[in-house]
Amino acid sequence: MPEITIEVGDKVELEKGKNPDSQLLEPTILLSQVMEPPEGNTVKLSMPMEKAHLVLLRVDEEYELHFYTGSGTFSCTGRIVDRYKEETFYIAVVELVTTLEKLQRRQFFRAECVRPIYFYTLTEEELSELKYYGESSGSMETGWVLAGLGTQTERWDQGVLTDISGGGIRFTTHSELGKGGVLYLSMEIEQKQEKKAKRMFARVISSLEMEKKPGNYENRLEFLWLSSAEREEIIRFVFDEDRKRLKRERGSL
Repeated sequence: MPEITIEVGDKVELEKGKNPDSQLLEPTILLSQVMEPPEGNTVKLSMPMEKAHLVLLRVDEEYELHFYTGSGTFSCTGRIVDRYKEETFYIAVVELVTTLEKLQRRQFFRAECVRPIYFYTLTEEELSELKYYGESSGSMETGWVLAGLGTQTERWDQGVLTDISGGGIRFTTHSELGKGGVLYLSMEIEQKQEKKAKRMFARVISSLEMEKKPGNYENRLEFLWLSSAEREEIIRFVFDEDRKRLKRERGSL
């Protein structure tokens, strides 16, 4: 194991492994956290929650684990070797079957977050102006203002945000979004118990009609031109939202 510190409360993503006997089909990614620091090659994690329902991991199931620590993001393969209930908490004991390796590519923890989001789809001409003024001023947000964009408020559309990370967002709409299109987004986030309007640019990665909700589309977007400070601000918000979710769900057990 590399010289890293995994602490209580560190976030963990469990990605469904390639075990052909796995009965867990959904969701592909489960969210958990460290309950006790590692001892040898094992670590205790909280049982994941998904939409207020406890997901009981099966003994001998294998997952790809992604640990989000203060020293970076580390991944390995883990196998569930035991599970039990301790007071009000459900614990999974996980054996780390491969060596923890630091991810070379920046990864971002995702959190469910349901709230309104507003967006403005840029035309090719607007995008050209944005890039011109943004690159000349050193800020795309400044370029947006200098180019006089976003003044036609009747063109703003509304969607419902479903999850967010430091790398992008997912939200639903009643109309399909053009793949590759660039959007200007606006939403509210809470910081230190105060609401703040957060605005950013993003590119549409996919826009697919939802099988169980015909006429509704699930859209995945990646953020564009975020500064390090802006990205860290979103990441802090994501972790705050996940802490709130875990508190609510544990209270409902």
